[in-house]
Amino acid sequence: FKYDGFEREDIDQSQNGSNKRKSLSSIEKYDYNNKQVEKFVLGQSYFDGGCGNYNCKRLKLDAIRQVMSIDGSNDAVTNFEYNMNQNLPSRNSYLQDFWGFYNYNTNTSTNTMIPTVLDISFYGANRNPHGDRTQANILRKIIYPTKGSLEYAYEINEFRTTPVNGIYERRPTAGVRIKNITKKSSSDDPNPQIVSYIYKLDNGEPSGVLPPHLTETLFNDTSGAGKLYDTQYVEVDENDGTKSKYNMIYSSPKYIKWDDPVRYSKVRVKTVGKGEVEYNFTTADSPNNINDRMISRSWAAANPSTGNYIASSTYISNPSTYNWPIKIESNSPTIGFTISANKGLLLSEKTKDESGN
Repeated sequence: FKYDGFEREDIDQSQNGSNKRKSLSSIEKYDYNNKQVEKFVLGQSYFDGGCGNYNCKRLKLDAIRQVMSIDGSNDAVTNFEYNMNQNLPSRNSYLQDFWGFYNYNTNTSTNTMIPTVLDISFYGANRNPHGDRTQANILRKIIYPTKGSLEYAYEINEFRTTPVNGIYERRPTAGVRIKNITKKSSSDDPNPQIVSYIYKLDNGEPSGVLPPHLTETLFNDTSGAGKLYDTQYVEVDENDGTKSKYNMIYSSPKYIKWDDPVRYSKVRVKTVGKGEVEYNFTTADSPNNINDRMISRSWAAANPSTGNYIASSTYISNPSTYNWPIKIESNSPTIGFTISANKGLLLSEKTKDESGN
């Protein structure tokens, strides 16, 4: 690996003196006789948020060139294109949703990451996700040496709320998902292959599902970030029992136990002219899977002599089955758990032709 590219402008170099850090310029491969057999050269530039210093710059990979000849005439070049309609702001910007993606926080005058929590009438930052800004500087297109290409279109992740009178609401949540992929065999391919990804149930409702404890808040729409505060009462006068109420508000989601909580129960992958494949997966709504479980763990009262884990009947919803989620109203501990074993498992796969058969 050769780090002799240009001096990095996206990091603070003020303490580096003359020994400035440089970018990775190339990757070279040698055989046992120390003869170079392969070399890839990286073409780079910067994403620039416009604030005039390293906080707004991020290194960007523009191209990878496989060196095939001395003069470069036969080199194989792969180019990358990005969404430049939205540029990321400064790294220390307050324009962030609950998961750190760029958003539209209009309350920048307070200079805070503490979110608005309507449940307790606290007005702070807007930490909800924003569909367009979440896609700032995201990879959009790969152009291969053959001039063929792959082009990606995205959309924000969505989930359906707990139904009220049988009606679901569609809500945005963390990050983006693939909407469609366009594949071309050449730059002027008249018949590109277009693959679309459809995240809907048969009735048209979103197929995205979140665990109930991340969606059931009182007044505050937290976009699936869950409960953003805890309340504690502390006795301040031992004579008459007067208590003070303390609200603890979190600038980052507390009750999310993993990075990507949304799971899709149904995804249709449709290829123009070739029909579609429908996939059905397990989610928090699946039968026998409504509550998350500790895998290979038996919850019981803590006992150092037997090595049992910390737990009591007040920490779990149903002590007989050791089910989660934790009781929101109780002083429950925040304990991580394994979800990969029971979420996103393939239940069925169905292939249909263009006519739907």
